[in-house]
Amino acid sequence: MNSIGFTNFRRFQNFPEIDLGDITILVGGNNAGKSTLVKAILLMRDFLKRRIERVGNSEKKLFWKYSPQFSFDTEHVNIGDFYRAFCRQSPVKDNTISFSMKIDKFRFVVNIRGERKPGIIPHVSKIAVTDEEKDIHFEFDFLKAQMTIHFEYDKEALNSDIDKAEQISDRMNRIMNKLSQSRDFEEISNLKVELENLEKMKSYNNYSGIEFSEYDEITIDLSYFKADHVGNLVIPELIRGFVSFSETGTIGDKRSRYYADKVAKKTFIRGKAYEINRIADEVEKVLNGQTIEYIYAHSVYQDSVYANCANSSDYTKRTIHEFYTSRISKGDDEFKLID
Repeated sequence: MNSIGFTNFRRFQNFPEIDLGDITILVGGNNAGKSTLVKAILLMRDFLKRRIERVGNSEKKLFWKYSPQFSFDTEHVNIGDFYRAFCRQSPVKDNTISFSMKIDKFRFVVNIRGERKPGIIPHVSKIAVTDEEKDIHFEFDFLKAQMTIHFEYDKEALNSDIDKAEQISDRMNRIMNKLSQSRDFEEISNLKVELENLEKMKSYNNYSGIEFSEYDEITIDLSYFKADHVGNLVIPELIRGFVSFSETGTIGDKRSRYYADKVAKKTFIRGKAYEINRIADEVEKVLNGQTIEYIYAHSVYQDSVYANCANSSDYTKRTIHEFYTSRISKGDDEFKLID
């Protein structure tokens, strides 16, 4: 885990995202917000590892919409509801709690909307995932029922591609002119071979008819899950939803702009399918590989080590104290247990 940040959560209207090191020490007085930061980490971890529990009536349709839930009551966190979690100092018009977290090369942002009334169940309004190495951004807007994929390209590499495309096109034009003027059979044959190779190069590098820009962006209807996705992690399956969309047939009037737009989007996504699926697999691996062990920092637990608990009625306190006072040598299995 590399960073954590949030807005409108507990006492913080805006907690700017902070970087976490191999060891991060939080220092502050009572009610400074140390526990709030820890709770944000635990809640976000719980949500990111959430799995699909159901996908509607799969007997009638192959794809069904899914709306993920965000809980403010998880292991070690008992806030209750959205009303208690929301920052009291926030403007009345703003009813969204947002969490951002970076794990490995991925940045995750989750927005939760609700009402400032006790007992009201909130809903996830937006999820965003960014692969910061590849500059690929996924956004799932549950209010608009839309999902967007955004590819941002390296300017230097883009300029290099533009130069290559222009060079190839220029060379092909010169060969065409030579062909129209040449009367030498051997020269014509050689020119045709060179022209064919240039056309292959142009096609292979996708220079044919391409309009170069610094980014590509596609927005489609919100992802649908296949019936057999139950039990899988939510976020990787949302990402794979782009590929699922591209694999479906297109219905409607083939002469309409709507039909042409759908076909164009599916064709574009199919060209990126391998990359999209690979990112989904990487996100899944990152989320499955993340574990958090939480140990309460509280006098009730600390006195098991620091106080004389030899005569305590609490079995756990007594046992830990006996282990501690036995001065077991470093390297022993018992030492590893205590450590």
